[in-house]
Amino acid sequence: TSPVAAGQGLPVVTVTKIIDHSHLNADGMLSLSTLLKWMDITACLAAELHCRKMSVTISMDEVSFPAEEYGKVAVGQALLLRGQVNNAFNTSMEVGVLVTSEALGTGATATVCLAFFIFVAIDESGGKARVEPVVPVTFEEQHEFALAAERRKVRIKRRQVEKTMASRLLPSPPVSPVTLRSSAVRSSQFGSTSA
Repeated sequence: TSPVAAGQGLPVVTVTKIIDHSHLNADGMLSLSTLLKWMDITACLAAELHCRKMSVTISMDEVSFPAEEYGKVAVGQALLLRGQVNNAFNTSMEVGVLVTSEALGTGATATVCLAFFIFVAIDESGGKARVEPVVPVTFEEQHEFALAAERRKVRIKRRQVEKTMASRLLPSPPVSPVTLRSSAVRSSQFGSTSA
């Protein structure tokens, strides 16, 4: 693991894994669950490097796999996982994780996977903790910083739409027996109002 300290642009952590047979699935391909676990760990290290607090994964989205490259990951190759905090928003952070493979014999590299993780910083009492903003330095960092802000707007809008749709699709809560008995008692006390 190779961290880049906060204050020198966007916080970055790089993790290297050497693929062996235990990382493959029954079809001889890199296990997806193993890859996603490594990506989550890398993203968490980057988030905690920035906020200096325990952080938890809230979501992962926009996962992309170039199928032809993912299928070529083989035993003996190195996987380089690079986690970068693209932006920080009050208590949450977006971390982009780029995974590339490298053939140790030739040095040839290829993109295997890219995804974005959202982390929330946690304080000593288990509640959300505020995080400091990140300060992009290079043009590329400024570009990622701006894109992360736009992706956050999309996520917020998507949550609002999903909440609205769920409220329309979910059935009304059932009436409890206590409520039914109370209604019957009121009806017997005041009589029927029907003509």
